[in-house]
Amino acid sequence: MSDHIPTENDIQYLREAVRRRLSPPRAEHSVSVELECAVIARIEGMGEDDIPFLRVAGLLHDLTREVPADEQIRMCNEHKLPLPSDGVLSAAVLHQVTSPLLIASDYPEFAVPEVLEPIRTHTTGEAGMSKAQKILFLADMIEPKRKHSACRNMRTYYYTHTQEEGNLDRSVLLTLKGTVSHLLESGSPVSLKTVKAYNDLCGKPGQ
Repeated sequence: MSDHIPTENDIQYLREAVRRRLSPPRAEHSVSVELECAVIARIEGMGEDDIPFLRVAGLLHDLTREVPADEQIRMCNEHKLPLPSDGVLSAAVLHQVTSPLLIASDYPEFAVPEVLEPIRTHTTGEAGMSKAQKILFLADMIEPKRKHSACRNMRTYYYTHTQEEGNLDRSVLLTLKGTVSHLLESGSPVSLKTVKAYNDLCGKPGQ
């Protein structure tokens, strides 16, 4: 674990930073994801020293979500980061790659694995996700400011089944299934990471 555990003062500083940096709806979504991460992390038994890192990840996960895709591609090229091999180059996918770059440059004290790793998969997921990665992935979907019916239904599902073993994995799997279905119905490309995350969780006992 990193030496410095984020404090409440750190959290407040980052809340103010995202409110200055992002549009009001995006900033409030980020704060809501931060709070949701803390709730889910406690339900899922994460240690109190781990939760502040997830809260920071929730606050900073969408730093570049509003940056145009071509600018995000430029950022990746500038930092010699490989672009997704599946050719999915939308801002909705790329920002999980480019937000960590902005964290490293503008908030370097928070550019630690406990923060960056969940952010790097919070949109697409990936095979073999850690508990922290799953929590941010799910919190981004079900935070209470989300108004889409799929988000509301997924929130109800997760909180209805919190006493059941494997609820986090099942909830993430159902979220991935809904994402794939939505993308296929809209004629949009599906990230290979999402497909691999779905296949990985499908193969787990009890799913």
